[in-house]
Amino acid sequence: MACMFLLFACNNNSGNDMSDEKKAEDANEDKYKGQAEDDANLVAFIAGVSLKEVQLGQLAQQRAMMDHTKQLGQMMVTDHQKSYDDMAALAKSKNITIPASISDADKNEYDNLANEKAEDFDKDYCDKMVSAHKDVIDKLKGDLDEIKDPDIKTWVTNAMPGLQHHLDEAQKCQEECKNMEKKM
Repeated sequence: MACMFLLFACNNNSGNDMSDEKKAEDANEDKYKGQAEDDANLVAFIAGVSLKEVQLGQLAQQRAMMDHTKQLGQMMVTDHQKSYDDMAALAKSKNITIPASISDADKNEYDNLANEKAEDFDKDYCDKMVSAHKDVIDKLKGDLDEIKDPDIKTWVTNAMPGLQHHLDEAQKCQEECKNMEKKM
């Protein structure tokens, strides 16, 4: 089962200002046309999201003050790393290019979160996890009927329960943060 999903990675060519995500899209555009290109770019998108979630989860494990936030971060690292590994294997079998590092926008998001005041980190991280997982679930639900490749469609279908579990846990963590604020 293709676990929790979402990865951001691209080929890192030093000396080139183009992000790995954009390089993956361009490479897939050169190889595929029409729906096959859309399917390939969805794989690259999923890989990119997973890479981002791994890095943000690692940051949460280092910076979070609440145990629940640290546990959420650990779940993101474990599940999204598996998701990325699964997606990388699928991409390799289909000759799809995926990113190998997070995008510049994701790097900026990481840096902003890393620079948060300690007392704000848990809330901001949980808020990001809720928002990101809602967005990804909505995107995948919207794309599901359009996916033509049966392996990609199966992977996305199998990933949906895990993503929903992530959202549920992030919402619980978010609620715990709100309750902590009320006590202060």
